[in-house]
Amino acid sequence: MKTKLALFLLLLTGSFGADAQVLSGSPKDLPATTTASVQTARPLVLINDTETAMGAFILKPEQIASVNVYKEESALAKFGNKAKQGAVVINLKKGLVLAGLEDIYRHFQVPQDQRQLQIAINDTLVPDKKLLLADIKLIDKIELKTQDVTAVNRISFNEDQPYINIVTSVQ
Repeated sequence: MKTKLALFLLLLTGSFGADAQVLSGSPKDLPATTTASVQTARPLVLINDTETAMGAFILKPEQIASVNVYKEESALAKFGNKAKQGAVVINLKKGLVLAGLEDIYRHFQVPQDQRQLQIAINDTLVPDKKLLLADIKLIDKIELKTQDVTAVNRISFNEDQPYINIVTSVQ
C-alpha cells in the first residue's frame, strides 16, 4: 500500500509545465521586467466523495482502502469540467470520518478572530483551506505562528503575517 501511495503522490506532484517569455535584442531594448509562470496540474481530489485538494488532507496511508486515478477523457466524462486536469478518488476504510475546517476550529477552540488566517499543515501552506479534511486524531496541536524568514516554504513575503499551523503526528 505504501508503494501505491508513493507512486500516486509522485505522479501528482511530478507533472508540471512552465511558460517563459523569450526575448531577443540588445539589453537596452529589453523591458525592465519580464514575467514567467509555472503551471502545476491540479487534479480534482475526492475523498469518500468529498472534494479536497492535494496538500489539504491529513490521514495515514493505512487508512486508505483504494485510490483511483482518472486522466483526460475518462476524468471529464465521469466528473465534468472540474476534472479537466484529471481526478484522484480516494476511498477510505469503513468507519473513518474526516473533519472539515469548522470542526477542527471547534475541536481545538481556535478563536474567532484567528479563523480568517491562512492555514498550514506542518508549515506547508494549504492551497484552499475550505477544502481541508483531517482525521482529528492525527492532529497533535494547532499553533499560531509568524513567518520564518529563512523557511523554504514561505507563507507570505510579510514576515510579520501570522498563520495557523496544524502540527500532525504524520509527517
